[in-house]
Amino acid sequence: QVPFFATGTFDSGNVFTAQLSDANGSFTTPVVVGTLVGGSSGTIPGIIPAGTAVGTSYRIRVVSSTPPVEGSVSTNDVSVVAAPNAGADVEMGHCTNDAVPDFYAMVSGGDDGGEFYYQGLQLLPDLSVPDEYVVLYVVEGFAGCPADTAAFYIEAVEAPNAGTGV
Repeated sequence: QVPFFATGTFDSGNVFTAQLSDANGSFTTPVVVGTLVGGSSGTIPGIIPAGTAVGTSYRIRVVSSTPPVEGSVSTNDVSVVAAPNAGADVEMGHCTNDAVPDFYAMVSGGDDGGEFYYQGLQLLPDLSVPDEYVVLYVVEGFAGCPADTAAFYIEAVEAPNAGTGV
């Protein structure tokens, strides 16, 4: 949301438009992030478009349509951050007598810093027991972004036993 303070007289049907600068704070080609029809101060509902480049020096300004007035540029930087990425889901088999795999090394294309959860707890299952397991890799969200999750589908199978011989 973009709160603004309007001074002066605006025609009926005036549209206040919130604009986003480029990542360097330039309004050479501003991006519209929201509009509000009215003639006085208010709050413009705004959304930064998906696909906006990551950056830390964006600025916001509000312009009016009738009369055309270019408002002051915000004094605070606006940061656009990359959404968290847990990577792709993983399907794997595991032999019950094998060493526990390095799950972090198996995260496929995801961000570092996530945590693994099994049955809602921050732990890994005992893969020495034959069963089917689902382990979640969760990368927490930040700056308004929701968390992202990838699932590890694991089938632990009994290790073959050749016996003791004769």
